[in-house]
Amino acid sequence: MLLRRFWWLLSLMLIFSWPPSRISIAQTSNNIRIWWPEALYDEPSRTTIDALFTNYNAASNTQIESRIYLMNFQGMNVVSQLQLVNTVAPSALPDIVLIRRDDMNTILQQASLTSANADPTVYTQRPVELQPLTVWDTISITNELSALSPTLVSMGEINGIRYGLPYLIEVQHVLYEPTAFDEAPQTAQDLLAAGEPILFTARPNTGQAVNDFLLTLYVSAGGTFINSEGIPILDEVPLRQTLIFIEEATASQIISVDLLNYRQPEEYLDLLVEGERNFAFVNSSLYLTHEELTRFTVEAVPTLDTEPSVLLDGWVWVLLTDAPERQAAAFQFVRWMYETDQMVDVALAVHSIPVQERALNAMDDPYYESIQNLIGNAILVRGRRNPAAVALQNAFEAVLNGASSTEAATTALNSLSSSTTDS
Repeated sequence: MLLRRFWWLLSLMLIFSWPPSRISIAQTSNNIRIWWPEALYDEPSRTTIDALFTNYNAASNTQIESRIYLMNFQGMNVVSQLQLVNTVAPSALPDIVLIRRDDMNTILQQASLTSANADPTVYTQRPVELQPLTVWDTISITNELSALSPTLVSMGEINGIRYGLPYLIEVQHVLYEPTAFDEAPQTAQDLLAAGEPILFTARPNTGQAVNDFLLTLYVSAGGTFINSEGIPILDEVPLRQTLIFIEEATASQIISVDLLNYRQPEEYLDLLVEGERNFAFVNSSLYLTHEELTRFTVEAVPTLDTEPSVLLDGWVWVLLTDAPERQAAAFQFVRWMYETDQMVDVALAVHSIPVQERALNAMDDPYYESIQNLIGNAILVRGRRNPAAVALQNAFEAVLNGASSTEAATTALNSLSSSTTDS
């Protein structure tokens, strides 16, 4: 136990020493403590982010104590980092954090799993608690939410309770060479009929359990990963439909086991740009950082349903402090960051998409207009990192490697059934 405590204390010291805070001031009741993600703080963007924090300090009576957190520090993601701080030095927790929507889900799930009868003598990490944003309703958070589409508002909601305020989004969509198709494929069957090889990351992205293309197919067919009781599940009919398509696509050679070499779309970008492939699954961040992609047509992802869809992810502001005066100060900062000028500056700096329509309209680029049109058919997913998502990915890889869709689906369903029984 002493060794574990020493390791946690050492890790905490490292978290607060690397990377250094860009703006650090003495803690007073007029300050707010913010954690900003390192993923949105690369070399080109940090000047803009630092300037925004400095400008807010100058424009308000509230001072910012900011810290840039690493998405994966010493093997710890942001959820683990927050838990460590809450365990060892809870007074050092941030008031607000900009985190991935998936991380918001994870924080809430872990908090709900904590037993109220846990032994207080056992030195374990303490889950953090997110404050429902109803505490901001009295200071007009509804003004910020009223300008968002219902799909975007739901990014910050879990079981009907609002915990996150959406800020930036990332959209998974397709790019295709228009001369290679008579018309844009709308469904998975259209892809089979076209016979064009397609590119996507068959391996899950870092921190995920299932690849995004497979995820879109399964969810668009009505599949889910978690039931109302929070138990990981796979819906049998959508699962079998998805794997049948993968089986047919493999047989027709529009996809192959070679796709398992790809975990990031950057890894196959040259094949698309050089004309060796005409259809690829990409994300908005990639598109916004590669000007050579503008010659391709942006379209939603063909699905097993009759309507194409896009997969939506993004960043949300979450509130940790339960002190009313600090909650109010945090809201004033977030509201300032929601103003059009600030939102446009941030989105351009970090190659992302702002949630506010007025900010999108201020960005003079037809791509953002395309994204606005696609968001209406966006998919939001819960549980994409849980055992059900792992089972879906394993079944997909089995089919790519020659297993029948029937066999792979049965194995996936049985694996979840046995794990539920064991637990």
